[in-house]
Amino acid sequence: MHDKAKNAVVLIIAGIGSDPGASNILCKFGSDKLDRIDEIHIIYGSSWSGLTFTFAVGNILNEATDSAPVLEKGKFIKVSPFSRIEDTAFRHPVGRQRPCIIRHSKLATIPRFIKDVKTVTNHDSW
Repeated sequence: MHDKAKNAVVLIIAGIGSDPGASNILCKFGSDKLDRIDEIHIIYGSSWSGLTFTFAVGNILNEATDSAPVLEKGKFIKVSPFSRIEDTAFRHPVGRQRPCIIRHSKLATIPRFIKDVKTVTNHDSW
């Protein structure tokens, strides 16, 4: 939609919200404090239970069915959704969970503004 926005003289900020916005800002803030950054691993936990839709149902379905991009050693690869499970202990009330790889737009944005990062992954609890 870049050309349409440019021709209409408007700015479109896609996906700005709790995330990828928040994680992008935190990753950039932290990386600016370091001399070098090789890897970024984002792991989310959730305390929700039951069937809820915290964002667009279509996005949830895409995350569950589409392969997920991962930046590894400077190259993008695609992995199966729900793979690479990370047994993770979060603070109360979230507790211990098993987040897995899912597709998320932050994998397209983080390497664009943190230039030297070689590996970026995104895990989320389901």
